[in-house]
Amino acid sequence: SFRVSRGGLYRWSLEARSRWPGQEEQRLYAPASLRVPPPYPLRIDTYDPFVDVLAPGQRSVTWEVDSRSRAGPSGWVEIRSTALGKEVLRLPRSGAGANLQVSAQVLARQGTTVYELSDCHLPPGSKVKFCSEPVNAGFYTGADHFKGDHLRRIDIGQDLEVNFSARSGHVRKLDLYSPGTGGSARHLGLTDGGSLVLKAESLSEGVHRLTLTSCLDCGRQCANTLGQVSAERAGLVFQMPERFYFKDDAIGLFFPRDGSPGRVLRAPAHGVVEFADQGIYRRVEEGEPIAVVYGAPSDQMYIHAGAGVSWDIGRDYREDFAAGVAHPVHGPGGPLDVTYDSSGNLWLLNEFSNSVEQVSAAGHVETLDLPLAREERPGFPGLQPVRPFAINVGAVIGRTNVTSLAERITPVGDAVWFTQGGGMMADYAQAHNHSRILMFDRHKRDLATTLHDDRFCVYNVPADDPGGYGNNQVIGLAASGGRIWFAESRGIFDVRPSVISSFIPDTRHCNALLDFEDPNALAAQSLQYCTEYTNPEQDGCIQRVVLDGVAAGIKAAHLETDPVDGSLWFTDAHGRYLGNIDPARGGALTVHRIPDDHSEAFVGMYYFGGFPWSIKADDEAVYFSEYATHHILRFDKSTRTFSEIHVPCTSPQVRLHSIDIDHRRRRLWFTLTNEQRVPLEPAASTIGYVDLDQWRDHSAGELAISEVHGVIYSGLDGIALPGQHAGQPYAFRGIDVNPQTGAVALATMLRPAITELTPRPGFWP
Repeated sequence: SFRVSRGGLYRWSLEARSRWPGQEEQRLYAPASLRVPPPYPLRIDTYDPFVDVLAPGQRSVTWEVDSRSRAGPSGWVEIRSTALGKEVLRLPRSGAGANLQVSAQVLARQGTTVYELSDCHLPPGSKVKFCSEPVNAGFYTGADHFKGDHLRRIDIGQDLEVNFSARSGHVRKLDLYSPGTGGSARHLGLTDGGSLVLKAESLSEGVHRLTLTSCLDCGRQCANTLGQVSAERAGLVFQMPERFYFKDDAIGLFFPRDGSPGRVLRAPAHGVVEFADQGIYRRVEEGEPIAVVYGAPSDQMYIHAGAGVSWDIGRDYREDFAAGVAHPVHGPGGPLDVTYDSSGNLWLLNEFSNSVEQVSAAGHVETLDLPLAREERPGFPGLQPVRPFAINVGAVIGRTNVTSLAERITPVGDAVWFTQGGGMMADYAQAHNHSRILMFDRHKRDLATTLHDDRFCVYNVPADDPGGYGNNQVIGLAASGGRIWFAESRGIFDVRPSVISSFIPDTRHCNALLDFEDPNALAAQSLQYCTEYTNPEQDGCIQRVVLDGVAAGIKAAHLETDPVDGSLWFTDAHGRYLGNIDPARGGALTVHRIPDDHSEAFVGMYYFGGFPWSIKADDEAVYFSEYATHHILRFDKSTRTFSEIHVPCTSPQVRLHSIDIDHRRRRLWFTLTNEQRVPLEPAASTIGYVDLDQWRDHSAGELAISEVHGVIYSGLDGIALPGQHAGQPYAFRGIDVNPQTGAVALATMLRPAITELTPRPGFWP
């Protein structure tokens, strides 16, 4: 027997050993599981989650204990948060002190602050606490935002009224960026209200960008002074370019006139740095202002004037689908990618986990633990799994047996392949980070004589650095020409060039139980990178294509196999290129420069531009989505030209996560996700599609096609997931269309599930 501290699904393996005289020892393993119902969760009293970033104040959270709970005097409310670091608060369940006080200092930083509250107690006779599922109490610190769709379409000659919140600062400033103005803005004025009418004469044909800034003052920028840098003494200042900087970034150098040592000038806050005087260097006196940091615009809206995409926004999904079904996920981690296999079973890959979820065609959900070697570790009971991956979450930096990067799961024939890329942004010298490529073969049997699941084959990616740290950070995965191809980003924030690698699957290289605690284990395994004298076909090695010869700074993200010629397309996470590798031409590498990488301030993500991520291809074109800017781009393979569509959303927190193609009905599906646990618009996570044939004809200039039809659905927030994380928001991430039935599967984060939509007759096929 053993005691558990939380409700949930517990799984373990029972081992039986026997030895008869004169015979070798025999071992058998039997899996066992038990679902333990958790205590009843707390109910958080109603509170306002919005905090004005320009004037943050102290907030309070109170709660009520479920009347069915029997914890009694031994109970307490346990609170965890990244804002608390490693500290765990214990507060009374009721009465005096039964509230969480959050200071203005904690809430001053823009973004979300989330606390997890659990109702805990000590069962009679136990020294182990037992806690309810945590419920969230969170705050969103930000400024004003536009209400409703952040992409509007109007006819030429039409006025447009825009509405926005009016809760931050004293006034709101609006600027309009129009086509043909060279990127300069037209100031539309200041208002203390929540609406503005844009006159038709200011909206010429094309795409306009409208920005909204909350202001405390009306200076030259009306953009809120977040910090100032002044001269501590007289001296000489060397200044960096004026642009957006993160807090503590170097913005210049200061050399005192008295000859004392110089120092680096750093940004006091996130924002746009403006210098008091222009130039590379200048002399300053003691106390003289050097630079001011202004806050960035809080929100932006795109306005399409004239022909473009005709969006059917807010269409109830039940007009085209039967009522959705949410298959609950039992394993740990966050649902990220989802796929159907060749038999119609559903598979889900979770980040921050070491398991996958399988849903049979009949709806049976099973959590499959992924094989890892186990060993005795001082201070821990029993056999502990080895730790291949690095992790860097808040104050935690170290080694772990769960992978943060788990980005791609895909069928290849009758098998299912997926990636474990390890962690990001960790100190890899301190905590080595290794990647694994895994395959599940459903035609194999899981033997009772082995501890691990024999249906899995694990290919361990070799370390490719002198220290053996690893840091391959595998993201994309695809199959072509009998090989498995994978994208080694080699650290999205690292200067090392990315690598596209491939190998021929061979069970002789499967090594599910590699001892990652041994620093020489990877170097000793049979699967290694090819040299100039070896190749995958003859020597069973991994072929590398290093992405440093055609363009600098490419960071390979996702991969897609071209259905026509078998070449590999890949996205560049740094936002500048679409790449292609053609194995039929000796691995020829070609990159295509994206015309607009959306890298200007306040549009994309700093250093990533639009952040291209998910990618798909058909016979005519390659499609990829920009996570940060809600664009889907189409690359015409015959004309080698790009076109793009901007997808509407209803909150500045929303990202365009994943895409998939329904080849039979010629629809490009996408997910809009709000991954924040404190959403401004709880129903903003949704799905939609674009008609691909219309997009093709519109791009080719067909006169009959003046607009492209697109749909954004509503109502998916009403899909029930009984008894599990009911108080959490939901976020749709990975998406996959079943080519046999047209069903749409969604990896559902926060309220962990696989959501499945079955099309009505007529909508599909």
